[in-house]
Amino acid sequence: MGSQSQSHQPGRILTFDRWDFIATRVLIAAITLGSLAITVIWPMTSWLRGEPLRWVVAVDAAVSLPAELTTNPDAAAQWNGEALVTLTEAPASTWLATLLPGVITTITVALVAVQLLGLLHDIQSREPFAAASVRRLRVIALILLIAPMVTVTADALAGAAVRSAAFVDAPFAFFISANGILVAVGAGLMVAAVAEAFARGAELRADVDGLV
Repeated sequence: MGSQSQSHQPGRILTFDRWDFIATRVLIAAITLGSLAITVIWPMTSWLRGEPLRWVVAVDAAVSLPAELTTNPDAAAQWNGEALVTLTEAPASTWLATLLPGVITTITVALVAVQLLGLLHDIQSREPFAAASVRRLRVIALILLIAPMVTVTADALAGAAVRSAAFVDAPFAFFISANGILVAVGAGLMVAAVAEAFARGAELRADVDGLV
């Protein structure tokens, strides 16, 4: 019995038991709630408490801080290729613009979490190769392909709103950073490939059931 137990031990390292599924669900929930707290609740609390709005905005890094971008009396800026802006009296519209990227991030995380929880249920029920699992994986892939572009667009709009509030006669500028987009797109394509593998597994299962 001892030797048989030891022979199964390596396999146990890479398998999920009931507690692993529970721990994974807890982790997914913690990530979702943490995203909400950090990207939405924390900055909203700062707004409601009347704290200054701090935001890093992109300016032309090839030149010094332009003289015509004079700060308003209630604003301060540090220049290092980007402008670390502090607004002591930020308008509500500016606060809302800076909250938008966090809201989108939280919604994205929540949507992925819902699909992952459903997928975990399918796997734990020993029904992974089903149409529902394939659909969930494809929804996750689609979210990973679309959400980063929406998020960076919202972040660019937030930067434009902060520049308008911080600088006198600041021209409208729209800076989009591609950092992380390629990684997210790659992850989305990988999940889509896994979804295709699940779809083919479902087809094979249907064929076997038909033979039986």
